[in-house]
Amino acid sequence: MGDQPIEQAMFLMEVTWWAHRAFWQLVFSGVLERHPNLQFVFTEQGTAWIPETLGTLDFIFDRMGTAIGSQEYEWGQPVVEKLSLRPSEYWARQCHVGSSFMRPAEAVLRHAVGVDKIMWGSDYPHKESSFPYSREALRLSFAGVDPVEVQQMVGGNAARLYQFDFDALAPVAARVGPTHAEIATPLPIAEIPPDAIRCPAFVGLGR
Repeated sequence: MGDQPIEQAMFLMEVTWWAHRAFWQLVFSGVLERHPNLQFVFTEQGTAWIPETLGTLDFIFDRMGTAIGSQEYEWGQPVVEKLSLRPSEYWARQCHVGSSFMRPAEAVLRHAVGVDKIMWGSDYPHKESSFPYSREALRLSFAGVDPVEVQQMVGGNAARLYQFDFDALAPVAARVGPTHAEIATPLPIAEIPPDAIRCPAFVGLGR
C-alpha cells in the first residue's frame, strides 16, 4: 500500500482480513498439528470475528473430509486427512487474542471465543486507543461481568501465557488498579467524553 488517500482507505478495509488470514494458514498448512505446544497470539484484532470464523472454517473442514464428489473434497481431502483436530479445536488448544478496545457487544461473545483466550488491550499509543479513557472503556464493556472472568481477561490470561511473576505484579496491580468495584460500576452514556469517539470501544455511544 502507498500513501495516497485511496490506498490508505483500502488498507483500513483489508488490514483485519490479512491479520485473521494467518489463522487458517496455520491450521490447514499443518503448523499447529506439527507443533502442538506452540501458542499463537493474534493481537490488535478484537474478538467479534472469531466465533463466525471458527464456524466457517469448521464447516469447510468437514466438507473437505466428507463431501465426496465435491470440489471441496477433491482439493481438501489430502489436506485435512493429515489434521487430527477441527479448526475450532486448534483455536481452543493453541490460540489467544490480544483484544484491543473490546466493545460491549464483544464482551457478550467472550464464552464463544474462550474467556481464557482473551487479553484486553487499550491499543496504546495508537490514535484509536482507549487511552486516556481506558477505565471508562473497561466499565462500559465489563460492568456486570463475573469479576473472576474480568480478572482473567484484563490481566490474568496475559500473565499466565507470558509466564509473568504474579507475586511480583500483585503490589503494582494493587497500586494502579483498576479495582473490581470500579469496573463493575456501569458507565452512563452521559459520562463518555465527547473525544472518546475516536476509540472504537465507544462507537455509537458518545454524545
